[in-house]
Amino acid sequence: MCIARDIERWGEKELPAGELMKVSFEEIEKSDIAVLEMSEKGGGLGIKAGYAHARGKPIIVLIGSEHDLSNTLRGIADSIITYKELASLDLARTTLITGMTAEK
Repeated sequence: MCIARDIERWGEKELPAGELMKVSFEEIEKSDIAVLEMSEKGGGLGIKAGYAHARGKPIIVLIGSEHDLSNTLRGIADSIITYKELASLDLARTTLITGMTAEK
């Protein structure tokens, strides 16, 4: 599930803030793992990561190598995968499936 893609349809639909977080928390509850792409900073992503962590969900962070990741998020991430180009995320998906981690 990707909220931006599946619910907001890449910006075609905008949920009110309260509804967005409600849906996000419901989806986290149903999930086995939380995968967050953190190249663009956002408070909402941090809240979702914290919620997933509090619920005991493993957290995988994807981030472009030219971006910085906060120490707070670094501290709760189970795996951090950096990439140079968006196309290399196929490699990241393979890494997730095999259980190997790029960084902790």
